[in-house]
Amino acid sequence: MTPSPRFNFEHRRKHQASVQMEWISKRYTDSTAEASRALLKAQLLAGQHTLNKERFVNISKQHGWLLQIPQRLLL
Repeated sequence: MTPSPRFNFEHRRKHQASVQMEWISKRYTDSTAEASRALLKAQLLAGQHTLNKERFVNISKQHGWLLQIPQRLLL
């Protein structure tokens, strides 16, 4: 009786691990960026920043928050 050939699946295991680590890394980076934007928005709304009016308005435009920030803060 001849033994059946053994298949080498090591390359698949390594590929799956790298894809999984890449996904975890991207997810972590995206969540960190989202949290940073949320913190920036909260600081702008609360007035806890040292920006002048021009930079404040530019950052609000850049992130698309002009409609979400009260007009009294933008004038």
